[in-house]
Order: sequence, then structure tokens, then C-alpha cells
Amino acid sequence: MYIKVEDTTAVRWFLTSLVSIFFREVETRNSHTVPVRGPVILVCAPHWSQFVDAVLVMSTNRRPIKFLTAAKTMRRRFVGAFSRYLGCIPVERPQDLATKGKGTISAATGATTVVGKDTQFTKDLTPGSGFAVDGHVFKVEKVISDTEAEVRDGPSEGFKDVAFKVYPRLNHDDLYEMVYDALKRGEAIGIFPEGGSHDGSMLLPFKAGVAQMALGAMAAGSPPVRLIPVGLTYFHGHRFRSRAMVEFGDPISIEQDMVEAYRNGGDAKRGAFDKLLKRVQEAVEAVTITAPDYETLKLLWAGRRLYKPENLELSTEQTQQLTIRFSEAYVQLKNEPEVQALRSDLAVYNDALRAAGLHDHEVVQTTVLQESEIFSGVLQKGFLVLIQTVVLIPFMVFGLPILFACRVVSTFKARAAAASSAVKEHGRDVVATWKVLTALMIVPICLVLYSILLGQLIHPRLTGISWCLLPIIMLGSLHLWDHYTDLVKQLRGLLALMISKQQTVELYYQRCKLKRRIRALVNRAADDMGIDRMFDEKDFMGEADHGLELDELLSM
Repeated sequence: MYIKVEDTTAVRWFLTSLVSIFFREVETRNSHTVPVRGPVILVCAPHWSQFVDAVLVMSTNRRPIKFLTAAKTMRRRFVGAFSRYLGCIPVERPQDLATKGKGTISAATGATTVVGKDTQFTKDLTPGSGFAVDGHVFKVEKVISDTEAEVRDGPSEGFKDVAFKVYPRLNHDDLYEMVYDALKRGEAIGIFPEGGSHDGSMLLPFKAGVAQMALGAMAAGSPPVRLIPVGLTYFHGHRFRSRAMVEFGDPISIEQDMVEAYRNGGDAKRGAFDKLLKRVQEAVEAVTITAPDYETLKLLWAGRRLYKPENLELSTEQTQQLTIRFSEAYVQLKNEPEVQALRSDLAVYNDALRAAGLHDHEVVQTTVLQESEIFSGVLQKGFLVLIQTVVLIPFMVFGLPILFACRVVSTFKARAAAASSAVKEHGRDVVATWKVLTALMIVPICLVLYSILLGQLIHPRLTGISWCLLPIIMLGSLHLWDHYTDLVKQLRGLLALMISKQQTVELYYQRCKLKRRIRALVNRAADDMGIDRMFDEKDFMGEADHGLELDELLSM
């Protein structure tokens, strides 16, 4: 059952408020590409933050969006209530209905025949259902007997006498009809074509459902459907007060001949499916940042940071675009000896930073200062940190139980998610979600207890006043906390330089050499690839390290 669009305004406002509290900054790029009216499908990726992804997209677009949501989620008491109220469309997933298989199974590497022991394949399996072994699913093509079945693709590594789960074959006709009806009414549908959330650094293969929905809706009489690629980028997105970027790509229109091919069925239908799915995936890849693994992604961030002109403040949008360029260039140049050597040296530099307890920006901000400037900086920032610490102590005390509960619950859920999935590496994709959900449960309880405590300790009238004022004061303290954490980082860098100037200067010298190598490589790569340089030489003029050698830095 659908909810009227106007009825969802309050819930959407509430969810948008949660985004502004959890994230320090959210930037949006090209949101104007989403049509104001008419049927659209927002194709969002990567699905790196479970429930937060959908809320983030909704918060950056005024148009109400009905997201396809796991039916298992819709059955949950709290999240399910919000999902149903927003008119989300339930999707039943085989893994949510999986049952433990009777007996054990074996299969050789690459073999498409699965042999069972004490199994009942004829009862448990049908063509289109599946076996699940250690998170890997094998689609059943044919059930031969109670102890033998054929699968579509054999395992990359054989197994013998292992327990398994049975994934049922599901009929999604009702789901598609709900989507078609929504698109016929000119509504906006949101979908994550990778399926479930994950924390891998690469996009997962897109499922064909997005092509089926677009082509099927138009074949069923919907007005022309446009697909909007949406790229989500998080900068340490599992952390409280981190940053995020949402980029909308150009709309993808569907030609009428593709719809006719879909109607014709057979090979023509499969061809239309494949063609549209390829276009969608390429469009989404153009607005996302990916890397072969998480370590490579971190090194790309480090390279981007060193390349950036130090005298320019980049917006989140510019930072994302720069990272995309680095990612695309790395794919083409990763096998070059110069790039491999640079990657190795970047890893050494990052390890040295961790060993010294410093961040890159702290090395930059402190090394070129005179001793008198360092001393006065320590005094000034130390005084500000002291004053703000005194001001923030009550809120730190109030917030400790909340932060502790969020940390414990999200860590437990992340470990459980990683253990139960073959596509999750560390379970980071569920951390932000569970921090938000835990805070939603804990914060009201803490506010009531704090209000009662203040009323008992000071004056009974403070109970009601505190209940009204504490949320406002705590929200205001978030901005002070952002400034406070920035000050602490700056003070830490100054203290490190004061205590061990030579070590910090050597890191800075190492950084200077890396920076010059990266800029030379980037400029050469841009020229070879025929793309415009993002920055001109004038953008790098006036940087403090220009022409300095180690002895000169040590003598400053």
C-alpha cells in the first residue's frame, strides 16, 4: 500500500535532520539533473552504508523517492515503520528465507555437479534455487536425484562433505507490478543495483532488475522512464561528523526500439537487457570512486592530498572529482614501474606518519614555522583548547554513555555482518547505520535522566526546562566540537614539532619529494591521456617548501 507523497514530509524532514547531525558536511553535485516530474529511477552506488545511503540520497533531493527495500528490513519494528511510511517497496531476498540443508554436499573445483550425502534434493531444491556454502551461492540448473544436482557455475575451490543452506527460488512478479504502477503514476523509484550493502572498494556486479523495471514499465504503458546515476562518496563515512558527497549524473533515456526488443522476447529481449544494463553501469561508474582494494583506495587519497595545491581550499565536490581522476589514471598506469615505485614510497610515508603519531596536514602546517611561532602557537592554541574543554566537559560527560553504546553496538553488528557475508570485508557498511539507530534509542533516555537529575540537584523546575533546552544546547555544541577537534589536531602537530623537530622536518622533506614526483607524474599522465589539467602551475606558486632542501629546513 502506498502512502500519499504529502504525508511523508515530516518523516523526510526528520531523516534529513539525522543526516545533518551525523555528517559534518554533505555536498551535492548536479541535483538539477533529476527531473521535477515524470517517472524516474535513481540508480545509486556504491551501497557502502546500509540504511544511511538511502537517507542521504533523499536528503539531497526534494523529490520524494520510493526505495526498493529488503522485505526483511520492512518487517523490523523501527526501521520498517519508517520504510513503510515513506512508501518503500519491499523486495524479498533468497538469503533472508534461506534454510539449513539436510546432510552435506561435495563438489570438485570447477565442477558443475554437486553430490550430496544424506540429502533430499528433490524435496528441497528446484531449478533456479541455490546452494550457499561459506557465503557463496551456486544456482541450481537441474535436480537429478536426492543426492545429485547440476549448478550453473562450479566452485572456484572445491569442497567436500560441508554443510550448506538452501536458497529458495522467488517469484518477483508482484514486486515488478508495484514498480510499474509507481512509474505509471510518474513517481521516483530508488534502487541499489548491487543488491545488499558492502564495504568493498569496487562496485559489485549490477543485478538485472534495474533494466527489467525500466523496460518492463515502458512496455506496460508507462510514460518514458529516465534513469539517473547517483554516486555516493564517503570520507571516513562510518565515523561521526565525517563528510559525504552525492553526485547525480546525466539522465539516461530509453529508446523505443529497446522497448520493442523487450516486447519481442527471446534473444532480442536479452540483448536489450544487456545493452541497457551496460549503459547504466558505465554511467554510475562515471560518478563513483573505486579501487581494486581498500589499501589502494587509501593510497589514492594520499596521492590526491599531496597533489592538491596547498594554498587552495577545495570543496568536497572538487575533492571528489580529483579522486575520480586519480582512480581513472591509476587503472591505466598501475603497471608502470614509476607508478609502482611511487605507490611503495607513499606506503612508507604513511607508515612513518602513523609511527610518529601525526597526520599529513599537521606536518604541513607546522614544519615551516619559526621557533618563536611554534611556541606562541602552542600557547595560543593550548589556551583555546583549555577554555573549550571546560565549556565542553558537561557535554562530554553527557555524551559518553551515548558514544560508548554506539561504539559497542556498531562494532558488534559490524563483526556479525562481516562473518555472515562473502562480500563484506570488515562490516564497515553497517557501522553508521547502527550508530544512528543506537543513538535514536539512547539519546531520549539520557535526556530524560539528565533532566530529572538536574531537577533533583538544583531545582525541580529545571526538569521541564532541561528537557526542552538540552537538545538545542547539545546540537549547538556539535559545531563547537568540530572547531575543538580541529584545534586539538593543530596543537598536537605543534607539540610534535617542538619535541622532535628533526623527525618532523625529515617527514616534511620526504613529503616534499613525494609531492614533486606526484605532480610531475600527474602532469605527464594528463598530457598523454589528452585531458585538461585540473590545476595550473600558478596554483602551486608561493608554497613554503619551494626550492628548500633538508639542511635549510633544519636550520629554520
